[in-house]
Amino acid sequence: MPCTMSLKLSSRHAKHGPSLWSGVLRGEPEVAALAGVNTKELSRLILSGDPLKVAVESLARDLSGRSLQSFEELQRTLEYFGAANLKLNTQQLRVTFENRNRIVHEMDMDLKHRTRKRRARRRDEMLDHARVLLETADKIVTEVDARLNSSP
Repeated sequence: MPCTMSLKLSSRHAKHGPSLWSGVLRGEPEVAALAGVNTKELSRLILSGDPLKVAVESLARDLSGRSLQSFEELQRTLEYFGAANLKLNTQQLRVTFENRNRIVHEMDMDLKHRTRKRRARRRDEMLDHARVLLETADKIVTEVDARLNSSP
């Protein structure tokens, strides 16, 4: 199956025009960095027997290689799926991620240390955080599913 790849320049790089891409294709690291292109990855795609398969595997590896431990990571993932404009409760999500990260950090505590501090958490507060995450996940899955099903 043939794979068509289109590389778009952002408005920030558009002023460099075609000369930017010729520098990328020649493997000039400073030009590639300016364009935001990973030349090793691009070479791997071009030289592979199945660029589409390699691109999908690379995307899956990139998306699953990071854990979603912040709103910024969630937003980055949404951008991959074209859902960055999805209406999410940013403030609630940030608070939920902060609490999640605090809980995980506290699990690393040395419980034998005499100055350890334990934080009491109310059940209803934890249920609210769980609800925020489940509602957000449902909204994201629904949006991405709709986009995938509407694609030709």
